[in-house]
Amino acid sequence: MSLRHEFITTKTNIEAWNRTCYKNKAKIFFPKNLNELLKFKRQLINSKSKYIVKTGNCSYDSKSIPADEKSFVISLKNLNRIIKIDRSKHTILVQSGIKISQLVKTLKENKYKIYCVPGGEKISLGGAISANAIGKDSNSSYGSFGDNVLSLKVLTENNKLINLSRSSKNFKNLIGGFGMNGLIIEAKLKIKKIKSENVNFNTYQFSNIQELTKILNNKNEYNYAQLDPYFRQKNFGVVFSANTSLNKNNYYKKINLNSNFLDKFFFYFASLFVNRFSWKIFYRFFFIIHKRQSKILDLHNFHYSSKYKHMIPLLYSKGIDDYEILIKDNLDIVLKKIIKFLKINKIYCIYIVVKKIFKSKSKYFYSFNDNGYAIALSLKNDKKSLLFYNFLKILIKNYQLSINLAKTDKILLNKKINKSSFMSLYKKKIIKNGKISRKRT
Repeated sequence: MSLRHEFITTKTNIEAWNRTCYKNKAKIFFPKNLNELLKFKRQLINSKSKYIVKTGNCSYDSKSIPADEKSFVISLKNLNRIIKIDRSKHTILVQSGIKISQLVKTLKENKYKIYCVPGGEKISLGGAISANAIGKDSNSSYGSFGDNVLSLKVLTENNKLINLSRSSKNFKNLIGGFGMNGLIIEAKLKIKKIKSENVNFNTYQFSNIQELTKILNNKNEYNYAQLDPYFRQKNFGVVFSANTSLNKNNYYKKINLNSNFLDKFFFYFASLFVNRFSWKIFYRFFFIIHKRQSKILDLHNFHYSSKYKHMIPLLYSKGIDDYEILIKDNLDIVLKKIIKFLKINKIYCIYIVVKKIFKSKSKYFYSFNDNGYAIALSLKNDKKSLLFYNFLKILIKNYQLSINLAKTDKILLNKKINKSSFMSLYKKKIIKNGKISRKRT
């Protein structure tokens, strides 16, 4: 049985956020409501058709790209309604298609916030739950995004709607489940009352790894560091920190987070001039600008200050490779080895970010985070990136590191395996054997 044509709304070319995977004329369905989704899903079952979910356009590599021409893509971008904010219980009930950036803005305007806010301005709520995202505000009580979630409404593979509380048997299989254990429709989240919509934002530079470790252990609400990809002593790195401000003036600056043709054209044009030397000059100015700052920022603007920093993949025709590495111990040793390898092989990163992270109190289907530090780095997708990938496998073996699978598929793959088999690989190599990340328990 074939799928009825009335359900197919769009045929378009799609690609992963980091531009490493691409699909021509993917068949995308945008259900306007839950009933349309249920009908479409029933037709998928009857026709034995496969599908993937791609809502926020922030997925890396092959995770949101259909495996073949017969597979469908479902976008839940129209299921984006905030159903209820319960001020007495400090919870919010919201549909999974909403962007986290919009959720942060709405909550801020109601004097609330959530924890573990991921950085991409287009990440959907369902995507943040399915990848169990972490943010620069990770702490001992909220180690990953799943720690915000109180209950879920889920569409199962046999097209049944079920409600799962945190005490439900299958609840934790949806957190970090990469969509394998059901389609998230709604979520109830914990929210925290805030005294002000603003934060006190500070930046200052440091010159070595010892200072970095000390800085990351400071008890700020938001704390992360960006390193100079060339590791020059005068501007080795800069820390960005923020805490709630008691200043209640309106500092909100409206920023259009959607990129248009001119924005994209600018980045494509700039790609003609991006090389090792121009990037070195860019970072020199970057560290001059951020040498030392102290100002008040609106909370939403702090999280989403610019759309341009998330358009970096446009600078490279083959995209970028992103890695996020968990270092439980020996941050100084591992970071020194990474820096030495990058220098010897003349590999320059697009960016390197280091932050402190915490283990979640619950054991979800997949949790990247543990108590320790995370190094997130981005490389141009070329032969030198492959060289770093092989070096990274050695580090994983020697120092018992973990890799955030939400950021990359590459760590699972070899020449004999196609990227479309990520999900089965994930279950066999990661969940069953615990080869790279820790086992599911």
